[in-house]
Order: sequence, then C-alpha cells, then structure tokens
Amino acid sequence: MAKLLLLVAVTIALLATAAAQKYCGASYLTIRSDGTAETATDKPTTCKTATVKNDCKGAPNARCVLSYRTYTYVCCFDINLGTVATAAPGSTLTTVAGQVLVQNLKPICPNGALGFGGNRALPCNPSSANSGCPTPTYKCVKAVNVYDIFGTPGILTDDVGAALTPYVCCDTQSLTNPSAVFTSAGLTPNIVPTAMAPTKGVVSVFLPTPAVNVYVGDDRSQMAAPQLTTLDGTTISLFTETAFANATDRYHALIFDSTTNKDCVFFGNVPGTGTSQLALTTFEQYVDAANSTADNVMAVVYTNDTSALASKPYMYASDTYGTSPVAFANTDSHRFVVLVWHTDYSLNFGPANATVADTTKILLGEGIYGDFVPTTDKTAGPGKFTTVTAFLSGKAATFLKTPIAGTYFFAKK
Repeated sequence: MAKLLLLVAVTIALLATAAAQKYCGASYLTIRSDGTAETATDKPTTCKTATVKNDCKGAPNARCVLSYRTYTYVCCFDINLGTVATAAPGSTLTTVAGQVLVQNLKPICPNGALGFGGNRALPCNPSSANSGCPTPTYKCVKAVNVYDIFGTPGILTDDVGAALTPYVCCDTQSLTNPSAVFTSAGLTPNIVPTAMAPTKGVVSVFLPTPAVNVYVGDDRSQMAAPQLTTLDGTTISLFTETAFANATDRYHALIFDSTTNKDCVFFGNVPGTGTSQLALTTFEQYVDAANSTADNVMAVVYTNDTSALASKPYMYASDTYGTSPVAFANTDSHRFVVLVWHTDYSLNFGPANATVADTTKILLGEGIYGDFVPTTDKTAGPGKFTTVTAFLSGKAATFLKTPIAGTYFFAKK
C-alpha cells in the first residue's frame, strides 16, 4: 500500500512538473504563430519534423520540437523583439511605472557572431566547469541583447531583453573575426570575395513586411507572404554609431539574393542618423542625366516574371518597369545577404544615361554602360551587370572598398 501511494505521489509530481513547463521548453520560444508569448489557454500545433515547412508557419525560425509537456512534436517559434510577454514558469518580469518589460527574448551573440546551431540558441552557465558549450569551438558569453537598465551590473534578475537566458554559446572564431561568419556559411569566397568580407557583423535588420527584426542566420521563410515586396522602412542596426545627418559621411548598402547571385537592391549615399540605426527608405531610382552626388539613390536588379517580357529574365528597375524596389521573386527559401559600406564623402553616381565606359564612378542609370543594368536587359541595355559577385569584385572593390558590416538571413517572396 505504501509503495502504491508513493507511486501515485511521484506520478502526480511529474504531471505537475510537466504542466508547469512551457510547451517549447525555452523561455524565448512560443507556440503562437504570431510570435507573441503563449498564454495559459493556448494549445500547440502538432507537427512532423519531415514536414515542418508545411506544418509550422508564422513567426521566424519555425521548428518542430519534442515537447516534454505533452510528449508530442509541436510547432515552436522565436518570440519577436518588442513583444510584451509573460515570463517562464517560476519567473517574474521587471516592471517600471507599472509597465511590464520583456525578459524572455532569444539570447543573441555579440559582434554578429554565429550561435550554436545557426539561428538556434544554446544557453549556458559561465560559472560551471564546462559552461555547457561544446568547447573549444564555442564559448559561453553574455548575450548582446541583455540590458542593465537599472545600473545594477551584479544583478541579472532586473535586466531586460534576454535576461532569463543571459549567457549563450557562440562560435569562438566569429566572436573575434566577423568575416568568419561569411566563410562558415560558404558565402566567402564563393559569392562574396575574400577582400569584400565585412569587418564587423550587424546587430539586426528590421524588415517591414512582415515587420520583424532578423539576426544572423534567421529564417523568416515560414512567415506570412509577402515577405520582401518592399524594403521601405528597412533599418539596419550596426554595432557602431553612424555619423550625424549633417556630416559629409555617407553610407551605402546592398541587399541581395545569394542563391541567384543576381537579384539585388543597392542603396547609395544614405545619410547617417547619429545613432547605430541606418534607415533605408523607398527611394526613386536614379534617372538624372547629369552627374550626381545626391542622397538616397538606388538601383534594382530583379527577376522578370512578366510574360510579355519573358525573354529578359533579369531587368533593371526604372520608370518603364514600375516603382522600386521591385519584389524579389523567389517562392522558396533563399539566403539574402546584407552588406554596408561607409565613405567620408558622397559618391558621384552617374551619369545615368552614360554612352561611354567610365571607370571613375559607379553608373546607376540605364544604358549600355549601367553597372546595374543586366546584360540580358535589351530594353535598358544590354548593360554591364552579370552577377553580384562580379560587381563586388569590380566597381565595389574600387570605390566602396571593404564593407564595414554584414549579415545574412533566409526569406522568400
């Protein structure tokens, strides 16, 4: 009888423990497909690892996880940045003036370094013997998105951001050598030449459709479509502050599909903001005939999926083809790369309608010498553009030099 009572007690205790657990285990994961933290009444969506792309759709980094609460496979997603969420079981959130502050974000590696398992996170304990990280390949470090808003560095419980899991396993090599991120991903030297591998990482890239921040290696291909219809409102968060808007410094960015090595959007002469945020607005494409050092110029190479122009698979965005930026056309997951350059002066982009070769500047306009007019575009060219790699090895290497920052993520149309 005593053994039976003990068995019942143990069973009840195990069931209570399982019920107290989150479905996805980690505090920074949620079963809600909108990326918000789950509530007590939410129920998970079951899935199979072989069909996760069809079963789990919604927030970034969708995955099929064995839940120790239900002992079934369920869909789990990263909690989106900015979500006011409930804490993990047994934890409480910090409050300021009655406002709940987020503590359960996914821990992000500093310096744009790679985490364990790509876009996954492996929390660790730096005070333990082996920290819980696979050494020496990974090192246990404090996440870059843990914020000590109260000025109490010795106390983590009142921090916000990834405060519930403040330490994370990060790739040792890319912690000190950001270009190793591109090498590990196979981007360098295959797509991005070695000399053009960025010297620093990017904190995050805010993409407006759907609105979410992406970090290095993040996969947003399971989010609701359209995902890259417009880049209007895109903001790149850097690890260093940009120059003030009234300074002569200018920034330049390239967002491109490394899978096709062709589809891309180039932003030139973007003013700084005096903060670490580099804002990319929807610019009118460069159509001025004269040489220009104007701010916020842009060129687009996009896949033509219009039947009337099917003989021209890649085209340059101009008034003839619609407003920019044109949507990327990939319907399955592709890797997109973001590169950022800095110059202490405005670059001279032009002339737009160049009729002669010019090796002294990047030509953003239409015409047979346009550096972003594809060789297959018979209407606007044929121009000089073949691949992003060729551009990076040529004019970009000459005038833009080595990027100051870079990252990559996965997405689809």
